[in-house]
Amino acid sequence: MDTEKEFDVFLCHNSEDKDVVTEIGNRLRLCGINPWLDIWNLRPGIDLQDALGEEIANIQTVAVFIGSAGIGSWQGEEIKFFIREFIERDCLVFPVLLESAPDELELPPLLAGKTWVDFRSSIPDPLEQLVWGITSKKPSITHQAVRSGKTQIESGGYELPARKEEVIAEELLELERHLQRDEWLLADKLTANLLTHQADLLSEHTCLFDEASIVTNRMKSIACSTIVSIDRLWQENSGGKFGFSVQKDIYQSMTRSCVFEHISIHSLGSELGWYIQDICRWIRRSELISDKDKAPAGHFPWMICHDKRVVKTDYSRVNNNLKIKRVIFVMESMENMSKLFARLDDCYGVSRG
Repeated sequence: MDTEKEFDVFLCHNSEDKDVVTEIGNRLRLCGINPWLDIWNLRPGIDLQDALGEEIANIQTVAVFIGSAGIGSWQGEEIKFFIREFIERDCLVFPVLLESAPDELELPPLLAGKTWVDFRSSIPDPLEQLVWGITSKKPSITHQAVRSGKTQIESGGYELPARKEEVIAEELLELERHLQRDEWLLADKLTANLLTHQADLLSEHTCLFDEASIVTNRMKSIACSTIVSIDRLWQENSGGKFGFSVQKDIYQSMTRSCVFEHISIHSLGSELGWYIQDICRWIRRSELISDKDKAPAGHFPWMICHDKRVVKTDYSRVNNNLKIKRVIFVMESMENMSKLFARLDDCYGVSRG
């Protein structure tokens, strides 16, 4: 990429898709790409079109994101504006279909016929396709490079810095905004993203948090400042009802009252509102209680795995011949939760020291 220009791509999107586009923008940053996004680059009180008019010479590519809400009226004006620039300056404008985009989609005439990036499909990798569209260089992101803290993109020479403080700081500010607005589900997902970025686990996940993940046996790779900041933000904005420390206190209270066996994670899960004892089932992320007054203490952040690789199948015989399939959660999670709480104690010791 030309290092003289300030921005590599303008992320054009409907306001209803802002959260998911912001997440994609953070992932682009980790690939060494500098996106223009209104919440990062538009100063309050400045007209969007005026700001874009000033930056147009510094933007070479426009990615138009389309989700379930389609294209908003202002977004449509943005497209027309950049299409004119595309004609005059030979810039690239292409559509990006988000996971929420409908299967049958009619693109605006200005975008019809253009090759798109499709986040509804994992093959080919949509992030790699997006990077390719922005840089004109086909990327090859290796798992080994990602785990070592660097992402090499073949033919481009871009590196992901081993330290990601800038991205982490941005996401902590975003987490605080969600928590202040009582947007618990969005804050929960962002918490998972923060932990993922610090653990350098951008692929091949073992323990899933919806779309983000973290393997707790790599807790030591996560900076104490991040863990403590996340925990304090949850506690301060929930009136002390949510956070890792709240979960730890509940866990320790339960350990004092009974002797835990290997199934004790079910008891903890039930206490936190993650496990439904009557039907012996772990809830899904979509079933989390978003009303703070109704949610039990410690309900967030959500720390339960739902990867198919950590479940096993049991068969129960009914009426001597009928087998009913049951999915049973493999409980490495009690050990994992203990690792989280131990890491939390270590980190608070560091912060106090």
